[in-house]
Amino acid sequence: MLQIPVYERNAQHHIYEDIQNDGRPIVIYGAGEVAGLVARRLQKHGLCPHAFAVDRAYYRSGQKIDEVPVCCYEELQTHANDYIFLLGIGQPEARVRAFFEDGQRCGGGRLSINTPYGEFAPMNRTFLEQHQEALQETYAWLSDALSKQTMQAYLNLKLSGDLRFNFDVFRADQYFNALTESLKGGLFVDCGAFTGDTAEAFVRWSGGTCSKIIALEPDAENYKALRMRTDALACPVDTYPFGAWSQKDVLRFQGEAGSSSTLGEAGMIEVPVEALDNLIQQDVDFIKMDIEGAEMEALSGAQETIRRCHPALAIAAYHKAEDLITIPQYIKTIETEDVTYRFFLRKHHVADELELDLYALPERQ
Repeated sequence: MLQIPVYERNAQHHIYEDIQNDGRPIVIYGAGEVAGLVARRLQKHGLCPHAFAVDRAYYRSGQKIDEVPVCCYEELQTHANDYIFLLGIGQPEARVRAFFEDGQRCGGGRLSINTPYGEFAPMNRTFLEQHQEALQETYAWLSDALSKQTMQAYLNLKLSGDLRFNFDVFRADQYFNALTESLKGGLFVDCGAFTGDTAEAFVRWSGGTCSKIIALEPDAENYKALRMRTDALACPVDTYPFGAWSQKDVLRFQGEAGSSSTLGEAGMIEVPVEALDNLIQQDVDFIKMDIEGAEMEALSGAQETIRRCHPALAIAAYHKAEDLITIPQYIKTIETEDVTYRFFLRKHHVADELELDLYALPERQ
């Protein structure tokens, strides 16, 4: 049975206050995209990093990022208790784990901002208690022990703010893994195609045997990159500058946010959206959706395709607190007499709260 966790304090709700009260200089471990995001989060709360730190192999004397020095991480460890360290990398898994282990071995405060891209799916104990019956239903539908362990770990993470709950359930092989092995060579629909990284990974995973890719991406800059990347693939690719939705429409879009571009009322750009049922006439083998909270609308717009083709589904389930309830419930409503869906849950980012995916695999009766 799923356990509703109890924690007196969510570390993420107090992290900036805790850093301020600690008073030690702040060192961000990392010097790439995630480190920059963490630095900007700090600045929004009136805090400034003392330094960035990188492993000795990457250290070069005199480096700076926005006038903040880049230091050698190993050298700082010799007097680690003088600093408070913030995680500023997203991978590899081994180095993320080691960052926290370094705190036990060398000292120094070790913290992580689990939402450097902004907060998704705010969740508290009241929400879990109010929806306990539905959450237990989802938990009962999950088809293997790792899925159940992953759901429990995700709730523990959300309520405690402790990133380390990811460690035992993290799996690196997003979308293309043992669950979806039989789909190599099929037709892949990529909703939220970004710059084509997932489409490229599908071709590589399939060994060049895939029949076709259909890719949707509404952000204009991302779409340009998607076209350039997919033009070079050894596989036919149809690209659309649309968002996936329940019907043909024009919505507001918050662009220029890279991988976190979103559909929503606050957006300043108008973009077309379309239902997959209106775009796809072929038989589909695999549909992936990571579309920043529009997953339910997009599933609604793909219901006839799903009933007709019974594709495997990989659906992001971390954008809204209710995703773990509404998404599997909706998929159950579009099952047919001869095909039902088995559910699996996997966590594919180790260093944040993102990339929780629900896999729905068809099973003939």
